[in-house]
Amino acid sequence: MAFDAGGDLYVTDFILEVVRRVSPTGEDLGDFVAGFPGPAGIAFDAEGNLYVASFTSNIIEKYSTSGTDRGTFASSGPSASFLGIAFDASGNLYVANYAESSTGLVLRRDLVIIPVGAAPTAKDECKEDGWQSFDSVKNQGDCIQIVNTGK
Repeated sequence: MAFDAGGDLYVTDFILEVVRRVSPTGEDLGDFVAGFPGPAGIAFDAEGNLYVASFTSNIIEKYSTSGTDRGTFASSGPSASFLGIAFDASGNLYVANYAESSTGLVLRRDLVIIPVGAAPTAKDECKEDGWQSFDSVKNQGDCIQIVNTGK
C-alpha cells in the first residue's frame, strides 16, 4: 500500500494482478494498473510517478501520475522475486528481494538500492545477477544492486 501526494491510497492485489486506487473518502476509484504480474510492492517518487515491483516477473515498472506505463524501470535475473519498495528523502529507491533456492528456502536478504555517496564491495554469494555486498549496511551480509534513477 502507498499514498500519493493527493491522499489517494493505492493497494496491490497479487491474485487479480492490479493496483487499485481508493480516494481519501473511501471511494473505490478502480484499477490504476491492470494486468501487472504479481504486484508485490509500490512506491511514489518525488514527482508523483508510481513504481510497481513484481514478485513473479522480477521487474519494477514505472507509471506516470495519470497511469501511463513508462516502461520497465529496473529488472533482475530469474532468481529474484521483488517484494516491498520505498524511496527515501534523497530519492534513492530501495527494493526488497526474496531470493530462493531450488528447495524454496530463503538464501539471503537482498536490497536493490541507489546508495548515496557509497561504493559497494564484491562478496562471493552476491555476485550472481549483478548483486553486490554493501559494507555500510551494518555488516549483516546484505546484498544490493545499484539502480540509477538519473538523479
